[in-house]
Amino acid sequence: MNASVEPSRDRVVFILSRINAGLTQKWSQISELATTLERMLKDARTLGEPHISAERREAWDKAWQDLRATFDAIRASDADAAEKLFVAGADCRSSDFSHADHLCPHVRANYAGQ
Repeated sequence: MNASVEPSRDRVVFILSRINAGLTQKWSQISELATTLERMLKDARTLGEPHISAERREAWDKAWQDLRATFDAIRASDADAAEKLFVAGADCRSSDFSHADHLCPHVRANYAGQ
């Protein structure tokens, strides 16, 4: 009777593979958006540069440095989160997570008890 309450190993792998596939897709979308945003910021700075007066140049440069630092910090947080979620070296663009080795370390640790 107890066995019918617990999901089978295959069912667990299937469900976790779907979760990982969804997360992988979202991470890919985030990466694409970040690339687009970086290109837009570069274009905005390039277009604005000729219109900045000498007396405002220092503030302009400081603002762009601050923006770059913020963007870099966000991307570093994104990379850190992705590293924690996905196994280092695994192809995170693949939806083939049929083996527990490809699951994030936290999920894999919980999965190992199955």
